[in-house]
Amino acid sequence: MVEDVEEYLFEVFADASPEQAIEAVELMLVEPWHTDADTPFEHRIGDISITSSDDVDLHEIELLRSPDFFDDSTGELHAAVLEQAEPVANTMERAAREAWGEPAVVQISDDPHACTVLDVVLTTLDHTTALAWQREGRYIALLRGQGDKELRFMVTFLVLSRAAVEDAVFDLTGEAPQVSAVEGRLAATLPSGAVLPEQLGRAWSFMESQGWSGQGANGEPFLTPYPGEFQLGPVFSADLSIRGWLDPDAPGAERLVPIAETDGSGGQALLWFDDSGAPRFVGLSSEGDEAVRLADDPVDFLRLVAIGYPEFVDYAFGAEPDAFDDEDESDGQDSKEAHARFRAWVESEFEVTVPRMWEVHPDREFQAWLRPLADEHGLGLE
Repeated sequence: MVEDVEEYLFEVFADASPEQAIEAVELMLVEPWHTDADTPFEHRIGDISITSSDDVDLHEIELLRSPDFFDDSTGELHAAVLEQAEPVANTMERAAREAWGEPAVVQISDDPHACTVLDVVLTTLDHTTALAWQREGRYIALLRGQGDKELRFMVTFLVLSRAAVEDAVFDLTGEAPQVSAVEGRLAATLPSGAVLPEQLGRAWSFMESQGWSGQGANGEPFLTPYPGEFQLGPVFSADLSIRGWLDPDAPGAERLVPIAETDGSGGQALLWFDDSGAPRFVGLSSEGDEAVRLADDPVDFLRLVAIGYPEFVDYAFGAEPDAFDDEDESDGQDSKEAHARFRAWVESEFEVTVPRMWEVHPDREFQAWLRPLADEHGLGLE
C-alpha cells in the first residue's frame, strides 16, 4: 500500500509481515504484566505498537485501525478501507491458525453485572466476539473486522492472563470490581486505617465466581478454594472469633482478624496487623499449640492454601498433603486434587509456582504481642 493512502484510510497501519506479528505476540506470552505502572506501558517491536495495561493483565498488539464511518455518507471510505484491510485481517488470522491451531470463539457476556476483563475490552472496542487460543498459561485473542458497519475496522491481538478471560469479576453497569460477600463483611471488622490485601479479595472473588460458596448455620456466607460439600481445606468466613485465644474486647484485639477455619477442631488462619500496620498471616491451634507464622505476604499465603492441605496442623506441614493416608482412603490426596483448579488460578494470576509442601515456624513476635494481652484481659470465655 502506498504510504499516503495508508495515512488517509487508517489511524494505525503496522508495516509488519504475519511472521513478525506472530513473533510479537509470542514475545508477549512471556512479558511481565505492567500492573504496577502509573500509566499504560508502551513499546514497539519494529513497526508494531504494543501497549501493556497499568491495572489489568493485558498486552495489546495493534496492527490496523481505521477511523469510524459515521460521516461516510457515500460509503466510498468504507469500501476503500475494506479493500485494503480485509486481506490483512485474513492473512493474520490464517497465520495465527497455522501457529496455534484452531481457535475457540469467545463471545461477550450476556450479563453486564458479571464480566471478565476480556468482556470489558471487547465492549470498549465495540466488538462482541474474539478468536482465542490458550498458550503458555495465557490467552491470545484476535479481534478483527467491525462490530457494526459504522464502526472502525481493526486487527488487534491481545495477550491476557487466564483470570482476565475466565473470571467474571467486573460489573459493566458501573465498571467496578465485584466484592465477595466474605470480603465485604471482613472489611467491616478491620482496625481503623487497615485494608484487606487486594490479593485476598481477588482470590475470594474467584472462589465466588466458581460457585465454591455456601452459608453457615447462622446464614453467614463462607468460601472455599475447592468445590464440593465436604471440608477439604480452609473455609473462609467473617463469622469467626478469636474468643478462646484473646478477649475480642481487649484493647488492640482488633489487630487480630480471623479469616479462615483451618481444621476440624477450630484452628484458624488469621491476619495480624503488626506494630507497623503491615498484615501478617498467623495460625492458631485449638489444641493450645504455639502460634505459627503461615506467611508474610498474601501471595505466599495463597500459595500455601493452594497446595491442598486438608488441615493446617503441625504434623502436616513439611510434607506433601498426600503423605497422610488412612487405611481405606487418602484424605490428603483427595484434598490436593480438590484444590487443583485453585492452584492453577494462583499460578496464573500471580505468575508464581505453588510448591509441593510448606514449612512453618513459631511466630515469636506475634506470641510476644498476644500473651501479655491474654494474661491481662483474659480469653473472653467468661
